[in-house]
Amino acid sequence: MAYVLLCNIRFRKTSHLIVSSISFFVAFIVFPFFFFATLNIISFSFLCFSGMIKSTVLEIVVSHSRRRCLDRTS
Repeated sequence: MAYVLLCNIRFRKTSHLIVSSISFFVAFIVFPFFFFATLNIISFSFLCFSGMIKSTVLEIVVSHSRRRCLDRTS
């Protein structure tokens, strides 16, 4: 009976150690990695989107100024 209780306590300690190790791994290694990866993807897509907007605005301005130059010369 005492052996069964001792094994049960050891098993609980071992399983608690395994669970706490997995929790530590997830909390401090996996979660920050995915968090920062997601943050980088969001910021990268925002930069791409703002770059597209800037290039579109620049294209509109350049074409408008070209049109004005062509209107003046003709």
